[in-house]
Amino acid sequence: MENLFNLIEKVFLVFILTSPLIAQKRSFFDKTYELIAKSIYVPVEWFDNFFTDERIIEEEPTSKLRWITDFRFEQGGKFYLRTFVHINVRLPKASKKLKLIIEREEESGEQKTQTQIQTTTLSQEEKLKRSKIGFRYSVFYNIINSLQFAAGTKTGIPPKLYLRSRYRLNMPFTKTMLGRFSIKALWLRGEGWEEKVNLDFEKLFSKRIMLRWGSVGLFDLPKNSFNWDSSITYRFQFSPRSAFSCNFGFWGTKQDIFSVEGYRILPRYKSTIFRRWIFWEISPGVMWFREGASFKRVFATVFRFEIQFNRKFINKNE
Repeated sequence: MENLFNLIEKVFLVFILTSPLIAQKRSFFDKTYELIAKSIYVPVEWFDNFFTDERIIEEEPTSKLRWITDFRFEQGGKFYLRTFVHINVRLPKASKKLKLIIEREEESGEQKTQTQIQTTTLSQEEKLKRSKIGFRYSVFYNIINSLQFAAGTKTGIPPKLYLRSRYRLNMPFTKTMLGRFSIKALWLRGEGWEEKVNLDFEKLFSKRIMLRWGSVGLFDLPKNSFNWDSSITYRFQFSPRSAFSCNFGFWGTKQDIFSVEGYRILPRYKSTIFRRWIFWEISPGVMWFREGASFKRVFATVFRFEIQFNRKFINKNE
């Protein structure tokens, strides 16, 4: 396991050191840039933004506020409420590359976001509150690749300083197939280093239909542990204001990377309501969690209300 951690660190350092040189040679990537922009990346980005995908949250280039409220109903009469606020804003007279990031998350139960639900156990019962404030600087950001550094603090007693770096690379294979790679390193005071690697392959059948195979590896260096997740996601756009998504996935959360700890099927329907920046969503799903040699099946439905607000919606009636 230590050898694997060392390899990940070396790969991350190579990308950090060589990425600025790659970004400067724009002529070499001109055709690739146009191919991705026109054929693949723009529709893929629309889906990620519409469904508030983790990929968008981590590197969103424009100022935006997202306010999410989830009502989760689980079999057995259990109910959980979660609110999440993410603010990404450029400070007055500051560089466009520098953003102030503010996050606030509060839960009345144990569940996290839908993108994290696959690695959440059914054990916590207390009310959870998490807040984070910091700054993010984009060394460069374009369709081909991006490199960002961030620093800030997680509120609490005592507050915890964090440092983060993230690199992302898009690789077109054909006019309708895209590969995406990202690696993130996070240091949190009192807890140490954590590294996360994402690898995605996306097939665009049309501007309205997309299929994604995604894999995630999370390396916790102090605990010497490795968590992984793999899934296939189908997405269909009904209109610019409504879309459907269905995720089929499985995951492992122990040191044995070949041990499957659970499965999930999570369909989602999302649409605007009243205004273009107000959304509602319903997501009935089923998950199977390992319990010894068998799996426990859990049915749950999430109702979500969300606000996505940025400058383009100011003084708009729709």
